Amino acid sequence: MDKESVEALEEHLDGLIETSRQLGIMAADFQQQSQSSFNQKFIALGNFLKNIDKMKDSFAEVKVPVSVFNYIDEGKNPLLYTKDCLMKTLKKNEEIKGKIVTIKTFRDLLLEELNKNFPEDYDAYVKIRQAEAAEAEAEANAQATHSEMIDEFNQPDIKKE
Repeated sequence: MDKESVEALEEHLDGLIETSRQLGIMAADFQQQSQSSFNQKFIALGNFLKNIDKMKDSFAEVKVPVSVFNYIDEGKNPLLYTKDCLMKTLKKNEEIKGKIVTIKTFRDLLLEELNKNFPEDYDAYVKIRQAEAAEAEAEANAQATHSEMIDEFNQPDIKKE
């Protein structure tokens, strides 16, 4: 799919819409003497549909979310779909941030109360968490070192002259 294909499709769709509009006007105020121009419009409509059908292979890879069609069915502008999706995502992100802050506050209060009421258990918990953190850090460093070694191995040798 390239820019020319999109522009050609847009032209054919515009022609289809305009021809359909003209046919509707002609049919609403039909007169026998306009039969030949009415037939010509139907032929033009058919040609637009054939051309659009021929172009369908150029757009086989295009994926359109069903929610975009629902958006259009609701009479909304599809160009604003992305903006609305981003606004919904931003709102959800703010909600999640609020929940994270609440959980962190609860965790801090819980640890504080644990330390007050069960100091031995709190000390044991802190030691376990420190050991786990050290182990995770060592593992991350080992993976980073491993990745660096692979990168060095895959680098071509550069000889200095």
